[in-house]
Amino acid sequence: TLESKEEDITANIISPSNKEQISEEQHIVEKKFDQLQARAVVAEAALEESRRHAFQLQNTTQVNSQRICDLENQIKNKTQTIEQMQKTNFQLETALKEATVGEEAKMRQMEERATREARAVFANQVLFAQTERDQALEKAQAERNKRRQVHNKLMEARGNIRVYCRCRPSRDLANVSAAHFPCDDTITISRADLGDSVHFEFDGVFNPDSTQEHVFEDAAKDLIISALDGFSVCIFAYGQTGSGKTFTMTGPPHNRGLNFRAIQMLFNLAEEAAVDNGVTYTLHLSILEIYNETVIDLLPSSSSANNNKKLEIHIASGECQVPGLERHLVTSVADVQVLLDRGAKHRSVGAHDLNDQSSRSHQIVTLHICGKTPTSTLNSKLHLVDLAGSERLAKTDAAGERLKEAQNINKSLSALGDVIAALSAASNSRGSTARHVPFRNSKLTFFLQDSLSGNSKALMFVNVSPTPSDVPETLCSLKFAARCRDTALGKAKRNSITNSTPSSASSAHRDCVSPESSRRRSSLSGGGPSPSSTSSRACFNGSR
Repeated sequence: TLESKEEDITANIISPSNKEQISEEQHIVEKKFDQLQARAVVAEAALEESRRHAFQLQNTTQVNSQRICDLENQIKNKTQTIEQMQKTNFQLETALKEATVGEEAKMRQMEERATREARAVFANQVLFAQTERDQALEKAQAERNKRRQVHNKLMEARGNIRVYCRCRPSRDLANVSAAHFPCDDTITISRADLGDSVHFEFDGVFNPDSTQEHVFEDAAKDLIISALDGFSVCIFAYGQTGSGKTFTMTGPPHNRGLNFRAIQMLFNLAEEAAVDNGVTYTLHLSILEIYNETVIDLLPSSSSANNNKKLEIHIASGECQVPGLERHLVTSVADVQVLLDRGAKHRSVGAHDLNDQSSRSHQIVTLHICGKTPTSTLNSKLHLVDLAGSERLAKTDAAGERLKEAQNINKSLSALGDVIAALSAASNSRGSTARHVPFRNSKLTFFLQDSLSGNSKALMFVNVSPTPSDVPETLCSLKFAARCRDTALGKAKRNSITNSTPSSASSAHRDCVSPESSRRRSSLSGGGPSPSSTSSRACFNGSR
């Protein structure tokens, strides 16, 4: 192209004006040519570089392809190995499961065998321990019974008051009890405020599960026998209001208490004595209450002129007597039950915050016993005393008539405490000086004077509540009962009269007739008072 252009330029006539233009264009063309050559060189160098790089890439690609093939082969081999291992693992797991099941069965059998052997050994050890424990308990109980027998003989020789504790069921809604019973003659009271416990030991302790029959059989049965043998007996129940005294002594119709059971036993024993020993017993019953320091007959006859008369207590020949108090002849348990129910209806009761049927008086059921044989006459009395309960006025919220009743109840019980304290001091005193006993400080202690003066056997039930809120009253009752148990009244005397002549036997038989019977015979004969009426109460004199 440049050569043809030069020929054209040479062929033509080059004008001077175009000559510079042509020279510049030529210069430009040469410059561009140089640039193109330079670019061509660069392009050739780049092409050569590209070819070299492409060759390297081709080599690298071949190497990578070979490597990929190798890796694929390795993966294939590894996959086959894994499959083989999985197959082997499955076989091993199957074999392991079979082996494990077998071993577990063997282990289970071994464990069961070892368990059976261990249980057998343990059962033998437990049986041996239980046998030793039972033997120890039997020995302890035997020793305790021996100790109790010795203690009872000592107490009987000293004339101590027998004391039994009976605990009622808890009134707490959560059935929480502050009373515990470690053995059959001990009660423990827990004091939550002080974090300690107080222990008391008595002749017997009855927990809330004890029955009326159990209480009577264990505590009072032998004393009822003593009453028929000519010993005067006094049984009384003491405790705070609502602690179960009336339940223990009287009981509901379907679960009779000590009063009914004692009298029923008396009739049974009297019938046996009449058949076996030829003893003829005559029984008279009287019931009185001491209400606000007033003695009231709870069994007045409808025709009696003394229904509204204030009765007084007198002591004659060492015997407590209540002139005007009617004694009713009873020949059967049915007669007694009628009189007990009649007396209960007349008894003073009232309601307060602690008890809706609180006894407001001290009730004393007395059975006068006269047993006659051809050679002797036995005279005794059985007092069954249901004391009114001690009260804290702040808890009962008593007011008006209830307040007056509570004050008189607490006063008489305080007087009883003073009497017990004086008797205890006298029994523990080694001096010969007689100590004054304040029997006359209340009608209650005045009436019980002959029962607490040494001529009677006395038994006390202390009734307590296990409710935690009643702990102060419970401890007070138990402490009083403990003092009573340490009080010696002197050995009781058997009240027997020897019938030396027929006339004396006849006289003794007349002495066993109640004043009411004497008055009835006198009125039927049309004569005046019977000569024996003035001494008709002689057979009830426990001091003879």
